Amino acid sequence: MARQDEPCEVGEQVEVSWTPITMFPIEDKSENKETKFIAEVIKVRSDGDRTGIIAAIEIKEMLDTPDGPEHFKVGDRHQHPESTKFKDFTFKKINE
Repeated sequence: MARQDEPCEVGEQVEVSWTPITMFPIEDKSENKETKFIAEVIKVRSDGDRTGIIAAIEIKEMLDTPDGPEHFKVGDRHQHPESTKFKDFTFKKINE
């Protein structure tokens, strides 16, 4: 389940971190390291009384490396539940 610090609206930006989850030892490769990037919220949903739950994002800027690991690239879109990585995202709203 993705983690989110506060409700968001479409068009807002969030800092996203992703750490691979595995039961096996992780090889020391760039695609197996924690990744951070800035994304724009492109879809939100509600669940009962909870609103502003991020449902889809578009990557705008990689923070850890210019290109990031092979899993993520600027312009990529990730949507719940189609993206298997979405559940492992942690979202932190960027207050401007």
